[in-house]
Amino acid sequence: LPDGRSFQTLREAVRFWLTSAQRDVDELDSLVERLQIPAWSMRNVLMFLSKLGQAKEMALDESKRLLAERVVDVLNLLADPATDDSMRAEVLQRIEDSIDACHDKPVWAL
Repeated sequence: LPDGRSFQTLREAVRFWLTSAQRDVDELDSLVERLQIPAWSMRNVLMFLSKLGQAKEMALDESKRLLAERVVDVLNLLADPATDDSMRAEVLQRIEDSIDACHDKPVWAL
């Protein structure tokens, strides 16, 4: 996040990204409920979403919204019951790989 803090809950993270993407926050509860993130991966997902909030793209309104839209697209992919398990596992693996690398790598993972 721009202030350097990290998300503590998935709900907090999803609200931030929906708001940044200028999407309807009314879909917050539904999206959080549908997200299929295994417990073992939750910490990594929250760290990934927090690091994205600190990306240089967040400094400009235009790039901030584009980044936020990409993040919401990934969240929707993970929440979609039609997403097969191998795709979900690949997305979660890319998230995990990106958080241990340089500051811009989470953006590249999108």
